Amino acid sequence: MPEINYVHPQINQIKNQEISIQVSLSGFSFSIRPATEKKCLLFRHYKFSNILLIDELMRKTQQILSDDSKLHSAFTKAEVTLISQNSAIIPAGYFKPENLKKLFEFSHNLGEFDELHYTFLPETEAYNVFSLPGYFSQMFSSAFKNVHFGQQASKLVKLGHQHSTAEQPVIVLGLNSGFFDMIVFDNHRLQLANSYQYTNTTDFVYFFLYACRQLKIETEQAKVLLYGQAIDNQALVEELAAHINQAIIPDIETDCGSLGVTPKQVSQFYSLFLNT
Repeated sequence: MPEINYVHPQINQIKNQEISIQVSLSGFSFSIRPATEKKCLLFRHYKFSNILLIDELMRKTQQILSDDSKLHSAFTKAEVTLISQNSAIIPAGYFKPENLKKLFEFSHNLGEFDELHYTFLPETEAYNVFSLPGYFSQMFSSAFKNVHFGQQASKLVKLGHQHSTAEQPVIVLGLNSGFFDMIVFDNHRLQLANSYQYTNTTDFVYFFLYACRQLKIETEQAKVLLYGQAIDNQALVEELAAHINQAIIPDIETDCGSLGVTPKQVSQFYSLFLNT
């Protein structure tokens, strides 16, 4: 049973629909909208617990794809995001499709059956290159036509660029279970796009402060924005707040409030409500 389930009463009356799906070790989530207007028709989240292996995640994902009837429509477009650390931001000047494997493997291991995908980031004139397990992409390509695969760093870069200013650095933190993404803009320019594993709040704050010191950013003067499912981890947010001036969970403009979806839930599942 889904932990979160908002369904618009007119969902079956609208023919052309698009779907956004997010998969992580923490759960499977999706939203449905009309293809021709900004309107939230459905938002659903299945929570996962104690998943450590990608094979188990794939089994649970396949089960939901089979069992949830709302996933069986003929969508005009499907976007699927796998929340993971396996991505690298590459400036457009260095980007060549024939060299992707070599560039990616500077910072990440590429499994034998993994696939490389990429998304252009016009805000920074760069590409987000990311890997997916081959059976993950095959599973969704079989389930949906016109499927597009994404990775959460692309969305976080977009959000960081939207909030960047010339007056102060902007730090975007995507808080996930076990790791966090950190995107830094200063004077409208991307300074950092990285992710860090953590096991406790001490780890989290150490890596955050270390990155800020390397970039010579005074944390008390930076604007810090929080997104991701782990923004409800009170201990994590409170520990961070002790080292910065203010942590903000910004509103993302949607019409999901008409279904009862809270602004905090939208920020937690931001990848479902931002198109790239």
